[in-house]
Amino acid sequence: MNDEDITILERLERQRGFRYHYSITNYCELLSHFEDDPSDSCPDPFSKYRRCFLKIVQLCYAEVLPSPEMEFLSLVGLEKYLHPAWIPDLKQTALGVEIAANAENLVELTGESNNQDQVGSVPSYVIKPGHYRKLRDTDGESFTRIMELLTEVIRPIKGSDRDKLEKLFVWFMKLAQFFFLVRPSNGKVTYDFLKGKKKNALLKRFMMALVNCSTSTVYRLRRQQ
Repeated sequence: MNDEDITILERLERQRGFRYHYSITNYCELLSHFEDDPSDSCPDPFSKYRRCFLKIVQLCYAEVLPSPEMEFLSLVGLEKYLHPAWIPDLKQTALGVEIAANAENLVELTGESNNQDQVGSVPSYVIKPGHYRKLRDTDGESFTRIMELLTEVIRPIKGSDRDKLEKLFVWFMKLAQFFFLVRPSNGKVTYDFLKGKKKNALLKRFMMALVNCSTSTVYRLRRQQ
């Protein structure tokens, strides 16, 4: 996003009343890149991703949007199981954005300097890019392992392929359970751990997501024909 893009977005905000926001997911993803190794395509990762935070401060309202898993667990009444290792506090996130935008280098960002001052009542060492890099890598590895399970379902899959459809459903439940329950709770909660209404509410939401996904896929395939 260049200066011209920002000017256009600001004009749309004035003329159309648009409100720009960022989410917990945006925050975690951007932070995870601060300690990336330099490369030909990105010789200075710190400067590149710091500029992203500067643009967030310039364009976005301070209200932080929840991540998909936060929203999902709230819908089924399980938000108490959200673990801070995976889901940062919303108020702390707003502060973290300001710190990331104003930091001149990694030492200022992480607060590893002995002379590091505090911002308000919270020390700036709340920002640890390495933690978010570990989360990103763990997500990538987990997603790869789950996608490998799809090799058990041989394509093509027809409506009459009951065995394949059952295997596909089992795979979807593993995918949904891991990324929307096990991961955000840091392994504290599984589908089998839940009882009664909580378990039924979770299954209902999973099924709604599956139906919506299937409908969207059919629509795209029809448009391609």
